[in-house]
Amino acid sequence: MATAYAPTTGWWNGFAQFYGEAQTWQTIFHEVGHTWGLHHAGGYMPTGELNAYLDDAIMGYQRSWRPADANVVHRYRLGWLTGAETVEFTRGSDATAVNLSPLNEGPDGPEFLLMKLPCDECIGEQASTAGVGALYLSFRVEDGPSLYGVGAETEPIYLYDMFTHRRLVLADRVHVHFQANVNQKTELWTTLAAGDTVEIPGATMWVHICSINPETYARVSVSDTSESSARAGCIDATPAPTRAPTQAPTPVPTPAPTLAPSPAPTSSPTQAPTPAPTLSPTPSPTAAPTQHRHQHRHQHPHQHRHQCRRQRLREHRRQHPRQHRRRHRHCLRRHRRRQHRRRYRHQHRRQHRRQRRRQHRRQHLRLHRPHHQH
Repeated sequence: MATAYAPTTGWWNGFAQFYGEAQTWQTIFHEVGHTWGLHHAGGYMPTGELNAYLDDAIMGYQRSWRPADANVVHRYRLGWLTGAETVEFTRGSDATAVNLSPLNEGPDGPEFLLMKLPCDECIGEQASTAGVGALYLSFRVEDGPSLYGVGAETEPIYLYDMFTHRRLVLADRVHVHFQANVNQKTELWTTLAAGDTVEIPGATMWVHICSINPETYARVSVSDTSESSARAGCIDATPAPTRAPTQAPTPVPTPAPTLAPSPAPTSSPTQAPTPAPTLSPTPSPTAAPTQHRHQHRHQHPHQHRHQCRRQRLREHRRQHPRQHRRRHRHCLRRHRRRQHRRRYRHQHRRQHRRQRRRQHRRQHLRLHRPHHQH
């Protein structure tokens, strides 16, 4: 289980985020993310070196002025992006163009959220593991009044391009992340604006951004043959795959109304049934005479007294509820004492015997105490 840093004035104070002296949920998510198998979200410095915490993501540094969120690779690793939101580029393809919705729209977005490019030739801080290493493309926008998302250009977030070492703009850009294998940190290689093209070093693969609309989607074209092929993919040389499943359900056809059947004509009139003979009424038995209340009282005096007592007790409870509560507590204590005595009767008997012995000794000492001679 990973642990977070405590608040301090030391150089490592930025590693954890606090509200007062309490750790925020972002810090807790960061540490629990390690427990779930996530690694740090890194980014490149102007020197070309990778900083394991530099990405503007929750698995990177905790910015004090706003909370971050998870980058696209970690969402994919946690299973938040399923097959319906992801599309994988087939290596060897001439050109494939897809539309990417802003990542934070989630499943509500009409387009894909992630384009995965398998890349065994890619080399970041570490070389890619064959069959596992890949590039991950996602579209990030400035999420308006939301607290989350990526930082705007005016915010003091300094990430740099892996290839040109220029400062990256994060909002309204297509982000290119790399992960060598599932047990390594993520690396933000670059961010691309509309019209930008990047060639992946060591791999015959080009990524071109056809267009960007922050309100709708970014159109991305990828080719495994040439840069011109990637640019030509914007004209839909190869039709982009459609996202599955279809969002709107197909309307169910309305069944045709069923006609009411026509009644068949009666062939012959039905004869009226012969009435059954009426039987003579049986004389009802005479009920036993009702017993009078006074007679019942004389025969069952105890039962009648109990009924009267219950009735008077109910009326008294309604009129004096507090008194009955105190009486109920007193009865409850007495009942508990009796139960305790029954349960521990042997102990109580021994206690009574000791008390009687003590009293007897005291009386015996008083009687046989020697008189003082004056």
